[in-house]
Amino acid sequence: MKRKLIISILLLVFSTVSLVAVVWGWFTEGSTFRDFIITTGNVESEVTLYYLEDFDNDGSLDIVNDAVVAREITQLNIENIKPGDVYQYRLDIKNSGTLAGDLLVYFDFEDIEVGEKHYSQVLTIESRVYDEDGNIIDSTGVAQMGMEKGVSFATVENIPPARNFNPQPSLQVSVFFTIKFEMLDYLKIASPDMFGSLENLNDYKNLDLETLSITVQLTQHIEPSEPPSEP
Repeated sequence: MKRKLIISILLLVFSTVSLVAVVWGWFTEGSTFRDFIITTGNVESEVTLYYLEDFDNDGSLDIVNDAVVAREITQLNIENIKPGDVYQYRLDIKNSGTLAGDLLVYFDFEDIEVGEKHYSQVLTIESRVYDEDGNIIDSTGVAQMGMEKGVSFATVENIPPARNFNPQPSLQVSVFFTIKFEMLDYLKIASPDMFGSLENLNDYKNLDLETLSITVQLTQHIEPSEPPSEP
């Protein structure tokens, strides 16, 4: 009888311990995540500026071995520009980030006054933007420079990221643009109030563009949200 009582007590204790272990496991069972990291995407631009060689600045590019001669430069520095001169450039822009981006390229400059004359009054810019397949994706046509600071000459939306799965980013877009000192005959037609009575452009001699700079702005592309549907 005594032996049966002892066995019963041991079974009761064992059952109680097992129940506590199960309940404890029920409330404490889980998984531990270590080094749980969230990374954010980014847009990042890689920009290279080239001057397209033109010995006499007449608008006809120099060709060597059936190719245009492009010289990499770090700044725009045009000196002793004269009526009829054309300067041509190529701006290669890569989105080397991980998110699609919207591109805006514009001039930033301080206009130099020569008496009441401004060098930007006689300049025009023409630009075209090409994708990596050679297709035109943006064109400004011809726009008069100098009317206001921050003249935009290239806008492209939703440039895909080059670094999604490719560690070597490919070229995304190329902006070709020209800066031209217009001839008096054209200026008389384009701005008769300013140039109609002039006999020459002597007041615009010995100008330079050392204060002219280019700003390339690449911001994250955000798709427009859909308006809520009517109930």
